[in-house]
Amino acid sequence: MQVGSELPAHVEAECHWGQEMKYLRRAAVSVALFSLVAVVFAPSASADTGKRQVRNCVVQADVVSVNGVPVEGPKVPHKPVCFDTIGAGLVYATGGAISAESAAGVDTPAKAGALVEAAEGKTGAGALAVVIGLFYDSNNYGGGTILTITTSTGCSPTLGFGTSYVGDYANDDIASGKSFSSCKHKVWEDAYYWGANYGWTYGTSGYGLLDEEISSIEFSY
Repeated sequence: MQVGSELPAHVEAECHWGQEMKYLRRAAVSVALFSLVAVVFAPSASADTGKRQVRNCVVQADVVSVNGVPVEGPKVPHKPVCFDTIGAGLVYATGGAISAESAAGVDTPAKAGALVEAAEGKTGAGALAVVIGLFYDSNNYGGGTILTITTSTGCSPTLGFGTSYVGDYANDDIASGKSFSSCKHKVWEDAYYWGANYGWTYGTSGYGLLDEEISSIEFSY
């Protein structure tokens, strides 16, 4: 066939088909290579994308139910108060029931949990001096950032509590948590207790698909 001559229709169709098949084969190879690289370099399944900064943010919970009946909470969530050390946050959260001396050496989430457990039942000077939850930015109660949630009393058959928004610093960063003071908790994907949820639980090393997707937390007896 001479160069520049027009191809018969059936030959032209076959050329187009062959070209399309070549592109498809190239695409398939590219996808296979990308998948192989993704598997080789995939991160651990555990949530561990915390901000890697030691910090303890304390936020007040509100009453969300009385005798099992929901009550309307405040329209504006409480703003967390944050500290650059875990111990300082615990002293503030418990109104001094955890002393500055005992909190001075608390530099890991595990130590924080043990100290809060030891302080349960003690009375602090603050009006909101009862810790009902500690939440961590990595699975297995680890990481650097802690969200401490406080109330004026623990949970009871009469009262349930909630934090309608965990605050900008902890939002979408919580990956494990523990409840205290007779409380169990449920986490929610969105603020104001909306969306997907996980719970009730007294403590869990991970929230599954909700790891680092949590915006509000509810507490019940």
